[in-house]
Amino acid sequence: MTKFINLLVSGVISGAIYSMLAAGLTLTNTTTGIFNFGYGAVAFTCAFVYFELQNGLGWPNVWAGIVVILVLAPLLGLALDRFVFRRLSRASDASKIMATVGVLIAVPALAEFIVALLIGVGHFDIPNGSLVSLAPGLGPEPPVQWHIGSTFNFNSDQLIVALIALLMASVGVYAVVAQSTSRRTREIGIRMALGASAGRVVRLVLARGLLQLGIGLAAGLAGAVLAMKLMHGMPGLSQHGDAPVFAVVCALLVAIGGFACWLPARRAAHVPPTEALRAE
Repeated sequence: MTKFINLLVSGVISGAIYSMLAAGLTLTNTTTGIFNFGYGAVAFTCAFVYFELQNGLGWPNVWAGIVVILVLAPLLGLALDRFVFRRLSRASDASKIMATVGVLIAVPALAEFIVALLIGVGHFDIPNGSLVSLAPGLGPEPPVQWHIGSTFNFNSDQLIVALIALLMASVGVYAVVAQSTSRRTREIGIRMALGASAGRVVRLVLARGLLQLGIGLAAGLAGAVLAMKLMHGMPGLSQHGDAPVFAVVCALLVAIGGFACWLPARRAAHVPPTEALRAE
């Protein structure tokens, strides 16, 4: 039991990272129609810049994280949306996949090329990024350790990753379900005008949201297993991938996702039928 709990705690952190990957792929595919492999390039580039700011320029962890998360990540995402993804809206599926794979390869390579230029031409005293996987977390350094009993051990970095993963997953599920519900406002109005109760509307929207969540979890589990095999042996990541670990992560996401689905479902049930019928 002691070994199981230790593996569970360490594996949940890796599972949280994989859940963010799954949530991002599901959200972008649902909202844009593009299965965006390239968003992983944004994640790597942000981590790469965070490592250079923190390790190369000596910035405090928190300030480096704020600049990367609140400035670099949105700007990079907007640039890719403006110059790449908007132009793919009417492209074929093959073109969309090839373009996102190209972004996945090109953006990190461009970041590494710029750093190499800064080192070789600009003579900046910064690392080349080969140890980016060992970048410190956003929490205190060294991480604060917590011990609950004799078996339950975790640190501040692990806690931050898990909380951010749950937050992103819940926001992503809410955004997808809310957008889907808004598109069906007129349909919901017709149903309510024909006598459908508020409870039935809630169940209708909730079922659709949970179906999307289930599909996302299935795709995420497949991606997590594949990613675990590909990243086996990388420093800084848990090497454990027992089925109970994935089960616990899925249970957490279902609980959070269910609540995120319930919010737009409840809102849809309280839209006056006359207003819903006027919606385009």
